[in-house]
Amino acid sequence: MPNRGLTSLAVASVVLALLSGCSTSPGTGDEVAWDRANALAAQFGFDIDGLTEVRQAEYLAASAPTNDYRPVEGERVTIEPLSWTGATNVEPGAEIEVRYRVDVDAKSPETLFGSQYAAGSATRCYHFLVFFNDMDMTEITCPDGAAPTPPEAEPLPSLPANAQELLETALATARSQTLDDSVRAAFPHSGLAIETDAADGRLIAAISVPGQEDCLVGVREADGVVTFPSFDPMWLKPGELGCSSRLVTNPPL
Repeated sequence: MPNRGLTSLAVASVVLALLSGCSTSPGTGDEVAWDRANALAAQFGFDIDGLTEVRQAEYLAASAPTNDYRPVEGERVTIEPLSWTGATNVEPGAEIEVRYRVDVDAKSPETLFGSQYAAGSATRCYHFLVFFNDMDMTEITCPDGAAPTPPEAEPLPSLPANAQELLETALATARSQTLDDSVRAAFPHSGLAIETDAADGRLIAAISVPGQEDCLVGVREADGVVTFPSFDPMWLKPGELGCSSRLVTNPPL
């Protein structure tokens, strides 16, 4: 990963300074729009920086036009994804290019020494590269022509809404020899990771969505009681133990 074009601290600073649409010295309307476009891009960079879950570039690009920014009176904003490729967990990462067009109305001074400027506009484009939890944001030359049809990202994979109920039933009726088959039969859904173990009279199952934070661990104790213990969220992060039966049998120290 190259050095960040805009670090987290710098992104945050830009967002705080510019996203409100005001400045101690706003300059011309074009300059105000120029700064505002950069602030919107910085906000998007800030939102996708530090991701721990796997995301496709298509998903990130689809979220760019709906990025949650505070509306500013007297401006019109158009946010257009231009390209998207890759995923955050596959080198070089998820790459997205976005065009920001901002038009601002003329501003008259509200006080004797208040700011004023004529109407203005600016168009700026940025390349975002996200690899695991690292983000690089670089301004690029805007291409000519219309933007492609924006992507419609599929919903993120997740555990079924009744996952705990399904796992409780599977654990309650399983034996050590049939544990894995019972749990897999209860969760035939594609895209799930399933890990089971029988240890010290307990039956343990861990269900998760690879690359996401969804994790459900169930334990049937020796007396037949089924419990769903909770764990330190840090143990579930990439590079740590993850969603595993070892959270019960061999937890981190």
